[in-house]
Amino acid sequence: AQTGLAAGGTSLAGQFIHLAFPLTVSEQAPFGTRGVPAVLLSASGERGPSATSRPSVGQIARFGRTALEVVTALDSGPEVTPPSSYFLLGGNVVPAWAIQILVLGLIIPVLVAAIDGYARARRRGHQVGQWVAWVLEAAAPFVLGLAIVLIAKAAGVLDVAPPSAAAAGGVPLHARGTVLLVAIAAVILLSFIAVRRWLPGRPTREAPASANPGAAAALLLVLCAVTLAIWVSNPFAAALLVPALHLWMWVVAPEVRLHPAVRLGLLVVGMAPVVLAIVYYMVTLGYNPIAYAWNVVLMIAGGQLGIVQALEWSAALGCVLSVGAIAAWSIRRQDVLEEIPVTVRGPITYAGPGSLGGTESALRR
Repeated sequence: AQTGLAAGGTSLAGQFIHLAFPLTVSEQAPFGTRGVPAVLLSASGERGPSATSRPSVGQIARFGRTALEVVTALDSGPEVTPPSSYFLLGGNVVPAWAIQILVLGLIIPVLVAAIDGYARARRRGHQVGQWVAWVLEAAAPFVLGLAIVLIAKAAGVLDVAPPSAAAAGGVPLHARGTVLLVAIAAVILLSFIAVRRWLPGRPTREAPASANPGAAAALLLVLCAVTLAIWVSNPFAAALLVPALHLWMWVVAPEVRLHPAVRLGLLVVGMAPVVLAIVYYMVTLGYNPIAYAWNVVLMIAGGQLGIVQALEWSAALGCVLSVGAIAAWSIRRQDVLEEIPVTVRGPITYAGPGSLGGTESALRR
């Protein structure tokens, strides 16, 4: 009413992404991280005005009256409770516990299916433990990248700012930061190549992961465990992995034959929520990919992104790479099977006449 502007707000998807990955560039962050209720008044959105924009005296006066009325209302009203996680849906406030129960209900069916697949694979004599190690192996390069960040922080290479300033991108990317990003990328790439080459139990041409029920059971068990671990601390973040849980069951199942385009589509759709969340922040906060990667490094070094959370998402990235490997093997295996000509007709356990050697009638001739 005081400014003459329409009140803005965050969309439902934006609210969900902010709750899944709390990240902001505004001055509201330091208060929110300490549980202090804070409200941001801005005429230019969350990113704030441009450095080259000219201030408006009239706008400043209108927002000054707005702030004055807000403070007066707060002084005369009841005590404001500390902030809690919720989002607005159709004018209603949906608390975090409702989302927590909903997400858990979506995880449990996949977990039951994963346990059943594990039991079935064990009954048939398939190894599962080595495939669990194979899945976790894909997360090792990201863990090493995390170790590089922590070592750089301990050595004083990183100009670590408070968590809020790091989240706001307050530390620019300097020459040392560029070198650090290149070092992290090199370590991840080289360690991934080394681990994939030398770890026992890796998929081979003779025993690809796509043809082994133990690999599918191991992958689903690890993915369910990672999702549940993330759910304990942040159900909104775990909700972004729920589509992957349900869709990738069909991608890794060895007995399910899907068209390569369908298999690839399920793989991409499962990754879409997390990818869209990253794109949302890049567009909303004005980050390019390099700046976003630098921001993640600062969040880890500054403590906003905890080590446990970083390890959980490293394991999730390992699952993504493992699913991609199984999908690639499945497509290749299906192409090979389609190229093999069928020479014996009849039931699977039936061998056609002459297929096991010469018969008496043929030998007499």
